[in-house]
Amino acid sequence: LFSLSSIHPSTKLYLGKEGCQQAFETILDIVKSQKIKCIYAYSDSEVTSLFPKFYKEWRLRKNKTDAFTQLIVPAGTPTTSEEYRSDSFRETRILPNKYSFSGSINICGTYTIFFSFNEKEPYAVVVDSKIITDMLTQFFVYTWDSLENTKR
Repeated sequence: LFSLSSIHPSTKLYLGKEGCQQAFETILDIVKSQKIKCIYAYSDSEVTSLFPKFYKEWRLRKNKTDAFTQLIVPAGTPTTSEEYRSDSFRETRILPNKYSFSGSINICGTYTIFFSFNEKEPYAVVVDSKIITDMLTQFFVYTWDSLENTKR
């Protein structure tokens, strides 16, 4: 059982392109404040389509934090492009076609950030919950371990 006094989950909704950019900034704040060394992420290629300049600049700023990213992408994602290929700051693994998805999930520290990159209504939901984040981290690690290492 859990003591309710020790559980303080919270959520925040970010709407529109500017809101999604704020949610990405929240990720950097979390990485810095909690001294995160690894970010777990599922992402389709919509993030680079919707935010080409912002995402490239954000990724460079993320790299300066020394946080490594384990990235899972759906089949068909251009993993040879700069935005998705494995490098010293990120390793990318590919899900089979039958498990395609859209959107993005970033897991870091006690936070899980969900993104929907629908061009008409992009939004992000930030969940601060150790229990939920620990559970989703386990799902991520299981999936990661079951996928082929594409790093060469």
